[in-house]
Amino acid sequence: MQALITSAAIAVPSAVGLGVMAPEVLGILYPAHSDEVAVCIAPLRWLMAGMVCLCVSYPLFSMLQAVGKPAAPLKIMLFGTAVKLLGNLLLIPLMGVSGAALSTTLCYVGILLLALRAYLKSSGLCLPFVPFGKTAYSGAMCGGAAFLARSAAYRAGASPFTALIFSALAGAAVYIFLIRGLIGRLR
Repeated sequence: MQALITSAAIAVPSAVGLGVMAPEVLGILYPAHSDEVAVCIAPLRWLMAGMVCLCVSYPLFSMLQAVGKPAAPLKIMLFGTAVKLLGNLLLIPLMGVSGAALSTTLCYVGILLLALRAYLKSSGLCLPFVPFGKTAYSGAMCGGAAFLARSAAYRAGASPFTALIFSALAGAAVYIFLIRGLIGRLR
């Protein structure tokens, strides 16, 4: 379970931070494409929950193979592909690019849930929810701190790059402060 908790502890603040700071990150990476950046902000934010699920599901695939279920990841990925295809067909006409991002996130959520179910069933283990809850809470507070820091930086007249750095440092400080007890228990 340490692999899952560690994956979540890395993925959650990354996803939350990128979701909060999407306009700044995309604007810095693509400064000459402001129209494209404006279109990509919402889809990037939709993708972030899927990123967390993807990051946590890959260790589960190795764990499934370790408990004697080497075919399970392939079957689960085929299910995910079907969800992605169906999601694209239904959501892209309704939401455009954001529909494609949402269908990707739904695909990864389904993959994670099936992989977790298969692993817990075949291993007979119980999943401790407290570390995952603490990680989610710490990630949410990280995002809140980054948002507040970004707002303060812009009120002070900072550039998008300065606001991004200031927000990342504030979010990281809050996340590390809140998650430190969990990290100590993983050692």
